[in-house]
Amino acid sequence: MERKTLGDLLELVITMIPESQLFIGRIVKDGLFFLKAQDKHAAGEMILDDQRLDTLEKCCQKILTSKQAIILHDISSIKLIKELKLLYPTPIRSYAGVPIYKGEMIIGILCATHQKKHYYDENTILILERCSRLFSYVLELEHQAMSDMLTKTYNRRYLYENFKKMKTSGTLLSIDLDGFKEVNDQYGHAWGDKILVEVSNRLKKTLRDQDILCRIGGDEFIIILPEPPNEVYSYHCAQTIIHSLSDWSEYTLPIDISVSIGIVHYQTKQPLKQLMQLADEGLYKAKQMGKGTYMVMS
Repeated sequence: MERKTLGDLLELVITMIPESQLFIGRIVKDGLFFLKAQDKHAAGEMILDDQRLDTLEKCCQKILTSKQAIILHDISSIKLIKELKLLYPTPIRSYAGVPIYKGEMIIGILCATHQKKHYYDENTILILERCSRLFSYVLELEHQAMSDMLTKTYNRRYLYENFKKMKTSGTLLSIDLDGFKEVNDQYGHAWGDKILVEVSNRLKKTLRDQDILCRIGGDEFIIILPEPPNEVYSYHCAQTIIHSLSDWSEYTLPIDISVSIGIVHYQTKQPLKQLMQLADEGLYKAKQMGKGTYMVMS
């Protein structure tokens, strides 16, 4: 979720739970990272930039374990938690938190803390739960706006709006299917859509968690490898993709599709449009070479 959106929503929540400090965190594989805090009476809005707050995380873990809202009336009484200072100069005693869901999966935590013991009650939980549902709704809207509804990959809008936030160096792969138009014309758009879903699923299997896959239109895809260029890996990635998308012998339809790829390595941040144009030049050169191959541009 965009930082500004987080701030606006937390500002709304804090008007309903006065004198509190609010935190929103996201769940990742190795723990809970806090993105933003809001404190109307102290420091205002604070961006935490994926910080680990170990003691607060211990409180939140109770939500992840029980999968329900939690109120802790006196944090100081909890074993191993003697004092919770966080961003306050004095200890924090009360805690109330609720999960944030995406579908049936918990993806984050919304919690409130206060210096006084026994500050929160069931009404606090009711407010936090209503706000959590609002967060979930906004997240779903943002996800739909940034996703390709057919293939469930990111879309062109996501790529353009988020590229500036990505690392300054990396590798961009421009991918286009060879022979897709003929297959689409022969079997119809319904089967064409099924093939595109199959293509995206195969692409996902070839990529790492940190790699970014976008469908930008038709049978065109962009992949961002967001790390300093590694020619060995990027060439291996391209070869793996070509192999994966060239074998359709076990597919439901007797089709003949391959893939061409243009590759650009960048060491400093460059305009996305410029990188995509350069990668497209490589892609078309790959097609001219006989398709089913890749071309590196510099």
